[in-house]
Amino acid sequence: MRVLLRILALFAVLAGGFWYFGEGWLANKARTALSAGKPVSAEQVAPLREFRRIGVHLSGLDLTRADTKANLPWLDLWVSPFAPTTVHAALPPQMRITRWDIPLDIEMSDATASARLAPLHGLALSDADVKIGALSVDGAVLAQSIRATAELEPLGSGAPKDARAAYHVTTDLTGLLPPQGDWGIAPGAISIAGQARIWLSATPVRDALDGLTARPELVGFESGKGIAVMLGDLSAQFYGGLEADADGFAQGHIVIHTTHAEDFIALAEKAGMIPSGAAKLVRGAVRGIANAPLPKKLGPALRPGEIALPLTFRDQQVFFGPFAIGPAPRLRPAAPDAG
Repeated sequence: MRVLLRILALFAVLAGGFWYFGEGWLANKARTALSAGKPVSAEQVAPLREFRRIGVHLSGLDLTRADTKANLPWLDLWVSPFAPTTVHAALPPQMRITRWDIPLDIEMSDATASARLAPLHGLALSDADVKIGALSVDGAVLAQSIRATAELEPLGSGAPKDARAAYHVTTDLTGLLPPQGDWGIAPGAISIAGQARIWLSATPVRDALDGLTARPELVGFESGKGIAVMLGDLSAQFYGGLEADADGFAQGHIVIHTTHAEDFIALAEKAGMIPSGAAKLVRGAVRGIANAPLPKKLGPALRPGEIALPLTFRDQQVFFGPFAIGPAPRLRPAAPDAG
C-alpha cells in the first residue's frame, strides 16, 4: 500500500510540474508568435495558472484581416487536462470591430467558444460550439441569445464538386432585432432555429497544417429538416439547398412552408417593403404560385392549411415561380481565371 501511495504521489508531482512548466512554455511560445504584429498581436501573454485549465491569458489583442480589425481587451484560451484536443475560449464582454474605418462597439454576455480537433483525421476541426448571451452593437440589442454548433461529417453523395469538408450545423437565435421599418413586432419576438449541412472548400485546421493557404469558403448548404423563422406569432420553415456556381453565385431551390403567407405580406406592406398598391398583386401571385412543382421534392408533406412557396436560384437571379425578384446572393468569391 505504501508503494502505491508513493507512486501516486510521484505521479502527482510530475503532473504538477508538467502543468506548471508546460503552461509557462506555452505562454512563451504564444508571446513569441504574437510579437511579430499583423495579422494577430497581443500586448501581454501570461499563463492562466489554474489547475483545471491549461492555457494563456492574452491582453490587448488585435486581429487584422484585409479591411477589418478587431480589438479585444483580453482573451482566455485553454484546454482541459482531461480533454487536451478541445480548445476553449472565453471572450470579453466588450470589444471593438473596425471595418472600412467605421468602428462598431460590440457588447456580449457570457460569450464562450470551443473547438475540438480530430487527431485521427489530420487534426481536422471535428466540432465547434459557440454560445453568446445578449449581443448588442453600438448600444442596439441584436439578439438575446445565440447558440451554434458544428460537427464534421462525411461529404455525402450530393456534395458540390469543390467541397472538401461537410459539417452538420445547428443554430438557435432568439430575441433578434426586427428588420428596419415599422414591423409592429415587439422587441425580442423574432427567432431563427434549425439544422443544415454546410459544405466548405477546405477543411479547417487540417488543410492549413498541410500547407494549403486557401481559407475555407462556403460552397453550398442543404436543409432537409428545415430552418424555422418566427416573427411574433407568425412562422415559416425553409427547406432545400443551394450551392455556388462557377462565378460564386447561389444556384438551387428553396421551398417555404407556412400558414401565414397573407400575414407576412401585410407585415411587409406595413414596414414599407412592399408598396401599398402592389400588395394586392403580391397576394394574387402567391396564391397562383403556391404549391407549384419543383424539380425535386423538398421538405416534408404539407400540414393542413399550409402552402409551399418555391424559390429558384439560377443564372445569378432569384425566381419566385416564373418571376425574377432579385439578384442571387454570392456564396463565395468567383473562381480564379484558369488562364
